[in-house]
Amino acid sequence: MSNTFIVDDQDASIEYTGHWNVSGQQPDFSHTASSGSAGATMSFSFSGNFITAVGDFFAGGTCDASFSIDGASPTNVTSPATNDNQYQQTLWTSPTLNDGNHTLFYTVSSCNSSGSFVWLDYLLYNSSNASVTGATHSLTIQIRVYHILVHGIQHRERMTSEGR
Repeated sequence: MSNTFIVDDQDASIEYTGHWNVSGQQPDFSHTASSGSAGATMSFSFSGNFITAVGDFFAGGTCDASFSIDGASPTNVTSPATNDNQYQQTLWTSPTLNDGNHTLFYTVSSCNSSGSFVWLDYLLYNSSNASVTGATHSLTIQIRVYHILVHGIQHRERMTSEGR
């Protein structure tokens, strides 16, 4: 079974250090956390094999930040300079990881103007897959269960696909 978890930026399992703001507007998922302060960090521990960070890009300046998993060398990212606000954009996606416990780190390096921020809306991660094998034939059923955590309350959505 494959489980996909969506973790809102305001969930208690996400740890923030440094200066972060909470705001949000439609079409954000709940709220967003933002920071323009160099050295501000977000960390999140999870058990799985893949994670992606989703956030917003706003018109104006740009920010440099980095992502790393389990203390490995960070991947530097720069928010694009845009003329229009762009919501629910992929900020960073991990490579496929060994299934197990990991910690994601997101660190603000610098922003080029006082009105520039990095914006985190939510995290999305996968747990391990499973398949069922019969004696004479094989049937694989993938069930994606989306667990959405908002302020510590879990909501579930199910999607099923079958292959023979």
